[in-house]
Amino acid sequence: MPLSAPPGGHTAAPAPASDLASDLAPDFWAAGCYLRERVTPSSAPPAPTAAAAAPAAARLAGWRALAPFRGPDERFIAGLRPVGVTAPVLHWLLGEDPTALAARLPGRPVWARRVRSARPTPAPPGTEPLPGLLRVAEPLVRQAQDRLRTALRRLGPFPAELAGLCEALSASVPVDRLAMVLKPTMILEINVARVEGRLASGRTGEERYRLFVDSLTSPRVQHRLWTEYPVLARCVAELLDSWVASRTRFARHLRDDLGELRDALLSGARPGGVAAVRFGHGDVHRRGSSVCRVDFHGAPSVFYKPRSLAVDEQFACVLYRFNEDSPYALRTPNTLTRADHGWAECVTARPCATTRDVAGFYWRTGALLALVHALGGTDFHHENIIAAGEHPVLVDLEALLHPRAPERAGDGGGKGEPEEPALVALRESVRATALLPTKVVLDRAAAGAPAADYSGLNGARDQPSVVPVPVEKNPGTDEVHIVWEHVTTAGGENRPRLPDGTPADPADHTPDVLAGFRFGYDWISARRAELLAPGGLVAGFAGTPVRFLPRASFVYAKVLAESTHPDFLRDALERERSTARLCAGRYAGAAGEAVVRAEMDAVLRGDIPLFEALPGARKLLLDDGRAVPGFFPEPALAAVRRRIEAMGPEDREFQERIIAGSFVGSVDMSLLEERPATVPGPARPRTRSADTEELIAAATAIGDRVRHLAIARDGRVGWVAPQPVAHGVWDLAPLGQDLYSGLSGIGLFLARLGRISGHRRFTQPALDVADEVVRRVHAHAAAHAPGGWGSGGDTDIGAFGGWMGPLYFLAHLDRLLGGTPHLAAVREPVLSAAERALSGIKAFDVVAGSAGCALALLSLIDAGGDPDGRAAALARATARHLVTGAVPGAAGTALTWEHHQIDSTRPLTGLAHGTAGIVTALARLHPLAPDEGCAEAVAGGLAYETEVYDAEAGNWPDFRAEAVSPFRSLWCHGAAGIAMSRLDLIGRPGTAGREEELAAQAMAALRFDDTGPHRLMGRGSDSMCHGDLGNLELVLLAERSGRSEPGGLMRLLGQKLDTAAERGWVCGSPTRSETPGLLTGLSGVGHQLLRFACPDQVPSVLLLHPPVSAAPYGATAGRPG
Repeated sequence: MPLSAPPGGHTAAPAPASDLASDLAPDFWAAGCYLRERVTPSSAPPAPTAAAAAPAAARLAGWRALAPFRGPDERFIAGLRPVGVTAPVLHWLLGEDPTALAARLPGRPVWARRVRSARPTPAPPGTEPLPGLLRVAEPLVRQAQDRLRTALRRLGPFPAELAGLCEALSASVPVDRLAMVLKPTMILEINVARVEGRLASGRTGEERYRLFVDSLTSPRVQHRLWTEYPVLARCVAELLDSWVASRTRFARHLRDDLGELRDALLSGARPGGVAAVRFGHGDVHRRGSSVCRVDFHGAPSVFYKPRSLAVDEQFACVLYRFNEDSPYALRTPNTLTRADHGWAECVTARPCATTRDVAGFYWRTGALLALVHALGGTDFHHENIIAAGEHPVLVDLEALLHPRAPERAGDGGGKGEPEEPALVALRESVRATALLPTKVVLDRAAAGAPAADYSGLNGARDQPSVVPVPVEKNPGTDEVHIVWEHVTTAGGENRPRLPDGTPADPADHTPDVLAGFRFGYDWISARRAELLAPGGLVAGFAGTPVRFLPRASFVYAKVLAESTHPDFLRDALERERSTARLCAGRYAGAAGEAVVRAEMDAVLRGDIPLFEALPGARKLLLDDGRAVPGFFPEPALAAVRRRIEAMGPEDREFQERIIAGSFVGSVDMSLLEERPATVPGPARPRTRSADTEELIAAATAIGDRVRHLAIARDGRVGWVAPQPVAHGVWDLAPLGQDLYSGLSGIGLFLARLGRISGHRRFTQPALDVADEVVRRVHAHAAAHAPGGWGSGGDTDIGAFGGWMGPLYFLAHLDRLLGGTPHLAAVREPVLSAAERALSGIKAFDVVAGSAGCALALLSLIDAGGDPDGRAAALARATARHLVTGAVPGAAGTALTWEHHQIDSTRPLTGLAHGTAGIVTALARLHPLAPDEGCAEAVAGGLAYETEVYDAEAGNWPDFRAEAVSPFRSLWCHGAAGIAMSRLDLIGRPGTAGREEELAAQAMAALRFDDTGPHRLMGRGSDSMCHGDLGNLELVLLAERSGRSEPGGLMRLLGQKLDTAAERGWVCGSPTRSETPGLLTGLSGVGHQLLRFACPDQVPSVLLLHPPVSAAPYGATAGRPG
């Protein structure tokens, strides 16, 4: 039937009641029934007929294609258990005809009767029609408004203080929720009408849009749509039913509580009526309930919350006791609570009066952080804290005492495998509160930013949303359509503002946060007995309902929005299939199945699921009131008691490191290569040089610090530190197994230190790290194997990544400690991953590409780890990859290699990411692959770098698009690293006749005058990658090659030791915060000190030299401790 407007373009007059249902199929509702409604004890679905067999099988295949069901039959059968149906019954249901289904079901559901009985009625005076595409639901909305007015009348007369309440509630139509449900289908329909020419009488897109909207007021058009999309009809009818019920419930609560509300929150004032009622603050739960703001005439505004606020009141008791001892009082909103709902003061954001108040704000935030952490709180993101002058006010405490979740079905690792200790430590740390800055990594191309921060302390405005959301394009025209994209968020009111209104930067107030945290932490420790006493403040939380979050709310919101696609609204089984993705990641056992079913039911109702727990019990409370006994491994109260009992100096130090590390954020990568303003210049040079013993002693002290920073439990070991999580973004995270900043680099340093120093306290941790690396490699391989949950593969096969980095470390460990099993244990998965990746990648550099892969393979071969020649064959394949990947330069015989991850104006030079590193690998590959053209490629690469070499600067240009300076002199970019490669290349294939040129270029990089653009010293850190100790590798190579006078290195190292004695070693991370890794952290500093002390025994990691045996230094072999 055409979707055209009635004659004249006006809304048709109401049809007689006998005609209204004539276009609504009698059994239209049957396809709107969900799975469990179609399976009744008295009526099972029949097997599909011959005609329905093929369509039923195709639909069943659609279910099996979902991630939680993909795989063998056993996985499908197990995956369906939360859905509540067996595979054969599902197959039968998918083939059942709606008419037959309607005949065997007991009767027409309530929502169908609502749809059938809805009549077009004139809008009450002063009532606006529904906007645009929502007009199709106008009869259902007017019907619901009538039911609401009737329900409110039945509540009895309202007092004069609530005058205007009924009118405000009747006008509070849930337009946004209706739009989410209706618009995807209406937008599809208007586009179909446009394509089919049914709107041709409109001259413009806007006119055709109005024609379509007018047509939606026709009962026949409405009924045709409800017949085609019965699930949509159900969603609208049930949404409006929940709206009527929730608004009626709210009105009853406000009427009944008004007397106590006046005394508790209105300062005794009698309102002069209701000015406004605004629902929709936060998510919608439990059949349409949401937080609501009530504005009164002549009295303060309040918030209504459809949950008990007992936990808020008990937390206020904790703050009252804390304030008795604290130099800064903490504030909490005034509240009034009932068993199933409550009322809270409306806290208003306001700027600080002075800059001192800003410092006080952050001190109080630190104290709150200590209290919330001790009480097991989470989800205190930017929307749950208000900056009211100098007071950070927590306005939603439902996630205090958050219980520990049970094991998820199919968790990674084997049964009973202990979790990664650093991950557990971070999850149980102050970071779990969500108050501290935390980066959410985004798809940069889609979101327009590499990451965002929605934490309670940050949560800046104008950030992209965490997930794409549906956005209308070309609204108001017949070409309107929906695009899923990240939208800009408004941010919260959580950041304090300076007196001029400028938001404060939390990173500027890290010391204030730490000071407040220390006071709060020490207060808890000092008052431990009082807090934990029977009947004390902690025990008071035992019966206060708290929220349990199985998943982030945005996950549910995305599943809900996607379930309103028109394809899912013709048959309820298709919509249920779309929500069945929630079966992935479920908790183990029957309890986990009950949770998933409750999640699906809530989403199908249009709600965000809400689960609760009582801190003193193990049961989970579903949002329909049912309980799942014994769901939690332990009561949340028991975990809180254990945490408070364990609080002490060592734990406080760890938490403070987590706090400080959390303030690392978005970074201008070029600044990592310069001296930051916060790092003073070098100490006054000393006159004497460093000696070998001093260097080893300094490395030993570093090794002890690295050990101290380790997190070990259940036979596993790990570290937490700031590290890059996206381009230009750093965050605190557990270290991976890589060589650059992860476990392999730390293990390499500890093994080398243990061997040279002779101290077993370093050798054993190195072996523990090796065990952990082997475990991680195998888990990584399982995840990224074809068909694995992370399939698609990790293609980073550079020398410092998660595949080849462990291989390099374990090859050196094998040579150092003699025949450990670790190298053989990782060989197969690493080689398999590299073989798969090499066939498809276009990465050629040392850090992330095939050049680095080749150098790691050569270390494996040198360590005797290639008995079958597989690694050698793969090394020859990398040679072919590099040679065939070369691109002819602009002139002559020059060759270049494109970098597909770093934007640049020309092909990059440099050791880590550019041509110098590639030709270094090719030169070393030549003896193994003499027929692959390696020598010619080396010559071509050198020709390119000679072509762009700036003789006056004695350096090669930095062609990175983001470079802020034309030249660098570091290992990773610029003269230092290229000069290292030049000295390493002399005498190797492809360099014949160029020895003097290479040496001259290398020696030019040794200028380290105070004004030159490529100084080796004073880089702002001591790191290997972009710091002084990395650059000093060039001095060592120059002295050992006889091209530089001996003694200079030890004089420079003497200065470094003096500076470190005064100020500590400076890592190469943002803000130069302490990190244990190799290329940017303490392990790299220690490793370089060992290299400079014993260069014959410590190969160059910066040049990825193969392993050598190392004897203990002096007579220290077997030294205990």
